[in-house]
This record gives sequence, structure tokens and C-alpha cells, in this order.
Amino acid sequence: MERTSEGVTCMSQGIYPSPRVSWSTDPPTPSGTLQDSSQPTADAQGLFSVNSTVRMLGNLSDHAYVCSVSKEDGTGEWSASFRQQEDIHGEVGQTLAIPCPVPKPSLQSFTQTWTFMGQTPPILTRNSGTSHRDISDLWKNRVQDLLETGSLLIQNPEGQNLTGTYTCKVLADQTLQLVQTYVSIKGTDPGSER
Repeated sequence: MERTSEGVTCMSQGIYPSPRVSWSTDPPTPSGTLQDSSQPTADAQGLFSVNSTVRMLGNLSDHAYVCSVSKEDGTGEWSASFRQQEDIHGEVGQTLAIPCPVPKPSLQSFTQTWTFMGQTPPILTRNSGTSHRDISDLWKNRVQDLLETGSLLIQNPEGQNLTGTYTCKVLADQTLQLVQTYVSIKGTDPGSER
């Protein structure tokens, strides 16, 4: 699932029999509001792929877009959601929390991954079944913690090099959740000191 210039796109492949795609939003919108263009195609082995796109409604952060893909017979449903959160503004020297809701660990296991501007390796990866957090070397002095709620705490943001889009990906049993947040960090204005 990804955001494109046309809207939000959901892709799936290697499905048999032919898949069925449905879209919804959170909060819900009236039936028929979302118009998607999806047509499954089969490869040489008879496995189907589908690529479906819907246009965004209103402001970018008004809705989460949920794509559900199931086999034609209604079994094997997978769902993915995409949410663009409102921008977050921080200042150099302050700790900044970037929210990303995760499932309650007692309900299901999941893997959470944070990335910055699509760079690899990811900032941080964790599995719900363990308290271990794998933080990349580049971010060890910048990441303060990862809250149980899934929020990423960045300590002492250094300015422009931390300004950009942060993506939180939560992968659980047959579900994928993507949350993107644009963060801008502004420096201290020397003219404001007395």
C-alpha cells in the first residue's frame, strides 16, 4: 500500500482464485464515495495480481484508507490501511513524540518498523513478543524510546536533517497498517534571546 499522486494504491499478487478488492475509510464515509479502478490480471502460472487506487477525500489527514483483498470465494481476507497524520512541528533541543497506534500485544503479535524518508536501514524495528528494539546505528543517539503505544520518541532533534516524512509500518496477522507523518524541526531564533 502506498500514497501516489493519484491517491492511495493497494497492490497484491500471487493470489488464486481471482481476488476481490473493497475499500473503506475510518471514519466511515457513505457507500459509493470511494471509486476505485481495479482489474485482476493473471500471470503465466495462473496466479492473480491486483492494483487498485482510490482518490483521497478532503484533507489528507481526514481519513484512514482501508483496502481489503480476499479471494473471489470470500476466504483469505487481507487488509491494509494508510493514514497521513497531521504535520508535527518541533524545536531543536526538545524531545518529540511521533504517534503510531499499534494493536494491544495481548490480542495479537505484530512487527513495527519506523523509517525516515524511505531510507534503509529502518530507524527501529520491534516485535510485540519481546521488549527488544533493534535501532540502527545512525539513529542510536537520536531515538530516546519507543512507547508501548507505538509512538517514537526522538531526543534533542538537531534541525533540518530530522525534518521529513516518518513512516510507521505495523504488520500483524493478515493486516498491514501504514502511518505517515511529516515532521518539521525549527531551530532557536537567536534574535529572541535577551
